[in-house]
Amino acid sequence: MKRSRSGALTIVGVLGLAWAVTASAQSVRVTGLTTARYIDVKPITTQQRVSLIPLTQDLHINVWGLGTGVRLYSELRGRTSAGDETDIWPQSNDNFDVLAAYAEVDRTRFRLRAGRQWKTSSLGFYNFDGGSLLIRPTRALRAEVYGGWSLLAGESDDYDAIAQAIEPYKPSEHQTIAGAELQLRPTSAVTLSGLYQREVRNDRAGLNSERLAGNASVRLGVFTLDGMVQSDLAAQVINQARAQLTAPLPGRLIASIEARRYRPYFDLWTIWGMFNPIGFREALANARWSNAAGTAALHLGGGVRRYDSDNGGVAFERLREDGWRAVADASITPFAAMTLIGSYRGDIGFGAAKSDGSLTARFNFGASNYLSASALAFQTVQEMDVREGTVLGAGTDASFRLSNVSRIGWSLAYYRHNNQSPAEEIDWNQMRGAVWLEWSIGSNPDVARVARRTP
Repeated sequence: MKRSRSGALTIVGVLGLAWAVTASAQSVRVTGLTTARYIDVKPITTQQRVSLIPLTQDLHINVWGLGTGVRLYSELRGRTSAGDETDIWPQSNDNFDVLAAYAEVDRTRFRLRAGRQWKTSSLGFYNFDGGSLLIRPTRALRAEVYGGWSLLAGESDDYDAIAQAIEPYKPSEHQTIAGAELQLRPTSAVTLSGLYQREVRNDRAGLNSERLAGNASVRLGVFTLDGMVQSDLAAQVINQARAQLTAPLPGRLIASIEARRYRPYFDLWTIWGMFNPIGFREALANARWSNAAGTAALHLGGGVRRYDSDNGGVAFERLREDGWRAVADASITPFAAMTLIGSYRGDIGFGAAKSDGSLTARFNFGASNYLSASALAFQTVQEMDVREGTVLGAGTDASFRLSNVSRIGWSLAYYRHNNQSPAEEIDWNQMRGAVWLEWSIGSNPDVARVARRTP
């Protein structure tokens, strides 16, 4: 077992022991999501039809009552698969994951965490085994420092587990991550934040990443200006810069315009950054409208982009250097029991293109129960090719409350590939379905307990 995972499992054991010892003096809440899926598909590699049933169990465990502001938290996931060629389902051989497991002390002026935890920021989703300290000296200022053993970005595994199969020059088994974030809100109309983060090899022999991010939001009357920048300090490049201006217009319209500069980011340990990833500049515009009753809404948007030169292709057959996207969404609720929804997406780039549209009728049964039926169509080029053909689909999904602490739902979709060139195209015909049950056990700390009568 990997050291990072065994450390997290030790934390889980501590949580369980604390739970058992202090059960009479604490509040415990367990929330679970039990999901069973059915997949009938032809994998790209074999084009032989297979069926499999992936099963997933998620558990969120919260324990309070151990002291003022003290909480124990864990987020666990178990998974298995049955059927044909179960290894085609992602992480089918990874039967258990500790996504998060930490102890927390949260007071008015500070919050301290120790264990496996997530750091969510403009740099993405990072989780690590270590500690973090958030300080709130005033309402206008927040500062956080964090650090520990870094896990694969967005995954609860160390780098060695996944990178070994795809990277000849993988990093050491563990990396050390350290970062600091400062957020300042001098007035209710201005919010500023900055984040610095770096990852180094555990033996200090090399730097794997060093990044900087900044965010700003300013309200100027009816206008709101948002900005963001991400910089790869190690490579000395700006990976992303964005500015967006939003304002209400007459007729219940909300409009925004945006300018964006993007260049893909790769850690220094991976070889992919050596292939000169191509960036682009993009201009976007969006408009949203809804009526006063909230029974009708419309969203229209689009953008154009210009790609950097790739120094590729030949003189008589150059790759295109521009692209565009278009978005349209509409919904109408003619009466309380029904909502009709339509959407379209189109995106044309220099190396790929895609378009998709859908129509949905949603039947509402009270405030929290629904049943819907959908029809859709999509086409892609150069990305998991559909090319000449179009994929048509139909499906249904639903969600119903069983009690105050449980809910059941399902989804089912069938896709038919209208393939015009069977000898050259991938067969996208498939069926996908899922049944899920969401449930919870225990008390919630923000709900007052009711004294029970004794017989």
